Amino acid sequence: MGAVMCKRSIPVSTLIIRDLDDQLAARLKREAKKRDLSVNRFLHQIVEHALQTPKLANLVSAGEVQLPKRNDLGRLAGSWSQAEYEEFKENTRHFSEIEPEMWR
Repeated sequence: MGAVMCKRSIPVSTLIIRDLDDQLAARLKREAKKRDLSVNRFLHQIVEHALQTPKLANLVSAGEVQLPKRNDLGRLAGSWSQAEYEEFKENTRHFSEIEPEMWR
């Protein structure tokens, strides 16, 4: 999840839904169209409603909602120490250097 700034300088988040079943995606699009909403706005409404439902909100708060195991590299994010990060920066700094003679 990444934070971006909208035109009004209010921080907003961008979320990605991975591995969404094609049939479910098509259903979401149909339902959004029926309501004359974008899929994004329709999903906003669904999430807002779901989190206002006491039972689901309590499950989320209590950590009882089990999410499927992810198969991406997210678990590695932020796992470097500061020393490892500095070493990486030092060892890759030449990648950003431009060789002027190659661009003549």
